[in-house]
Amino acid sequence: NGTALAQTFQFSTGNWTDDPDSLPLKYVFEYITEHGLITSINEYSTKPNTSSAMPLGWSDANDVTFGLPLLAKAMDVFGGVSSPINTTIRSLPMPASEAVAFIANQTNAIAGLLDTGSDEELKAAAVAVAAAASVLSYVMDSSDPSDAEAVEKALELRSTFLGAFTSSSQSLSSSSSVESFAVAIQGLTASKPDSLSKDEQSDVLGSVQSLANSSKTIGAISMTAASSGVTAMSNMITGGVFGSTNGSGVSDTIGTTISVLGDALTGNMVAGEDAVELTSDHMGVSALLVSPALLGKIPVTVSTAMAKNNKNSKASVQPSFALPPDMLSEAMSSDAGDKTVTSVNFATNPYESQGGLVAVDDSTDGARRRRRRLLASGDAGDTMNATKTTTAGALQKGSSVT
Repeated sequence: NGTALAQTFQFSTGNWTDDPDSLPLKYVFEYITEHGLITSINEYSTKPNTSSAMPLGWSDANDVTFGLPLLAKAMDVFGGVSSPINTTIRSLPMPASEAVAFIANQTNAIAGLLDTGSDEELKAAAVAVAAAASVLSYVMDSSDPSDAEAVEKALELRSTFLGAFTSSSQSLSSSSSVESFAVAIQGLTASKPDSLSKDEQSDVLGSVQSLANSSKTIGAISMTAASSGVTAMSNMITGGVFGSTNGSGVSDTIGTTISVLGDALTGNMVAGEDAVELTSDHMGVSALLVSPALLGKIPVTVSTAMAKNNKNSKASVQPSFALPPDMLSEAMSSDAGDKTVTSVNFATNPYESQGGLVAVDDSTDGARRRRRRLLASGDAGDTMNATKTTTAGALQKGSSVT
């Protein structure tokens, strides 16, 4: 137990067993965010211990306030991963004025980690920023008049971190680092998204797009990273990013980012598997892999995960629609390989502030854009669905974690 961010927590695990030819084991420590996502504190290592500053606890289960669920797992030399063992720590808040002063004193150290370019150091910086983000959100949500100055400072610190992430998010080389950055960005945008400036909104969208591009290059993305990225974009919608002053470029950026996320999500899929689905307040995203060999034999039907704020999100039937054959004719030649089809459901029309669904453009590029932005209300009431097609162990649990 200790103070969020200000105290270094020490973690260790032991008493794991496995066949001798599966050794040595490697260990990873993780925590569960208040959004129910699991994210790692460290990379897998042969060391059965680690230390880290931690985010603010959020769970009040079993009469434990500010509880933070913690997990530990082991992996053998063949890549087999154990079931996790778990415990709960208490990670307590500081007074608001002390919290922002402490975080302000940490910005240079975090900036130093971000400047190194080392993936390990970048992950360490992102883990630290995720912890800081949870504390900043706690301060920003304060309704105590005496905290007003601290709230303003918290907003400034958030802006500093968002700006620093813009360039660093382009230099990641592991799924673990991408995940830590995505969790941090989601945390930074969770509170008061309506107070973000146009430039700060652009920083967020640019960082999420960079994370998607990095994941596509890596060839995979964790569900935690993808979900955090989608939620961060949804937070921008809450903050008014689709306002008329931002123009249609915002919709294009979000659409492109979702498409690239779809490519990363289907990187390890086999055509015919169920779609991967992600949901957030303003967006529902589905991604599946389609084989050209199936075309002409079965309809290519896309189901769409519903945005939580969609008025029909509680409906028993999930919206779906068949893709027009001519939309896929160019991309789906028999020798083109499997393709990713990504669908997004918006709780509200993202193009409304620009005067309609899609701007009229009779150029060749405009026709392609309209084809990519196929929109259909389907069974989703007056919400919008958009699609895009692109190329595409035997361990025993340990007995303790402390």
